Amino acid sequence: MSYYADSNGTKIFYQVRGEGDPLILIMGFGADGNLWEKHVAEYEKHFRCILVDNRGVGKSDQPRGPYNTAMMANDVVAVMDHAGIDHARVAGISMGGAISQQLVLNHPEKVRCMALISTWPRFNKITTEFFLNN
Repeated sequence: MSYYADSNGTKIFYQVRGEGDPLILIMGFGADGNLWEKHVAEYEKHFRCILVDNRGVGKSDQPRGPYNTAMMANDVVAVMDHAGIDHARVAGISMGGAISQQLVLNHPEKVRCMALISTWPRFNKITTEFFLNN
């Protein structure tokens, strides 16, 4: 099933697959939630998977930037609230991991546990150069 959550006037698209305890899947820079497909084929056998399209990608709105990870963590909270999820397991890859870290820092009651995959705690000079020059 597919849905849209309202995050302060920005529509955030998400999909729900499977049943069980909720698992929020947050993708990295420039990719939509569908990139989790091969993982979700297995995860959905055990969890209620929530695949989020971050703002600016996929079927979510693309409001004028700049965006930051705290803003995108609030988008995830909007998705969770819309889906009726009080707290969940969270997995984030790359920028999705940075968003996940903001989520647990700013909304610790929403995160049961977290898996961080190929991520960083903040943009440093190398990361900034990469994203601004590519």
